[in-house]
Amino acid sequence: MNMVDGILRIGTSAEQGFVFDASRGFSAWLAGQTASLVFTTYEIGKIFIVGIADDGQLSFSERTFPRPMGLGVHDNGFWAGTLHQVWRFDNYLEPGARYKGHDALYVPSVAYTTGDVDVHDIHMQGETPLFCGDAVQLHCLAQGGQTRSGVVASTLHRSVCN
Repeated sequence: MNMVDGILRIGTSAEQGFVFDASRGFSAWLAGQTASLVFTTYEIGKIFIVGIADDGQLSFSERTFPRPMGLGVHDNGFWAGTLHQVWRFDNYLEPGARYKGHDALYVPSVAYTTGDVDVHDIHMQGETPLFCGDAVQLHCLAQGGQTRSGVVASTLHRSVCN
């Protein structure tokens, strides 16, 4: 990490294939929110988590998945849609516990195999995740379930998913 012209730069394209630029006020703002950010980029196949470490500096975690896209939150973590699966990530730390300077440890705990549906949005309906995807212009809505395939799906009109 280094500061260039008031911008925090993490990594270089030659080293890691990606670069983060954060404005000088971002760390303080994120710390004030007592939150972390999770985002995806299918262009390089990454899920990123950005938070504040114990030393007050920005902390970046990244994991590689095939074509990650949509994200959704649940009470103890988040869901992420990838090329052929929708993954549930749970925080495995007890409240108040720390792991390597962090207050959360997100671990994949459930995956639904969906096929190539380009999951763009994930929302919770009670305890059940709803996935909205493109599925090569079929514009489907699927619900996680306990069937043999793991997903109950129905094709809906485009406006339902957009």
